Amino acid sequence: MKALGLGLVVGGRAHRNRGLEDEGALMRNERRSLAVALAVLGLVTIAAPARAADEAAAEAPAVALTTADLKGISTPSADDLAKGDPGGTLTGTAGDIVMADPKAGLTLADVVNQVGQNRIAINFVWTLVAGFLVMFMQAGFALVETGL
Repeated sequence: MKALGLGLVVGGRAHRNRGLEDEGALMRNERRSLAVALAVLGLVTIAAPARAADEAAAEAPAVALTTADLKGISTPSADDLAKGDPGGTLTGTAGDIVMADPKAGLTLADVVNQVGQNRIAINFVWTLVAGFLVMFMQAGFALVETGL
């Protein structure tokens, strides 16, 4: 390398170019590694449901639930409920399902209706949570814009 009177170094550019080429090679290797990792992840994602379907096919078929099966389900007694439920083990049992006809007892239709109502309730709660988040985001954005 030769030094000129202006403080420029001739030949330093070639050294810098080689360094940039080396960085480019590293970037290509990193991109290649990322592509391989994404391909493996994609294959695992595709293969997992197929493997789960094979395992499900090997299991015994499910037995249909009948109203007679529901008659044998025990519920917490009034004395147990009066003591309280600090552990949460007495909440959400078959005793909490609303019966259409208390004389007939719990039926399969009652259970299916309760499941449907729970699904609607869960969807409604998630919609409310999302709405609350949007409102707080708006308030936060307003604070950012005002400089606070």
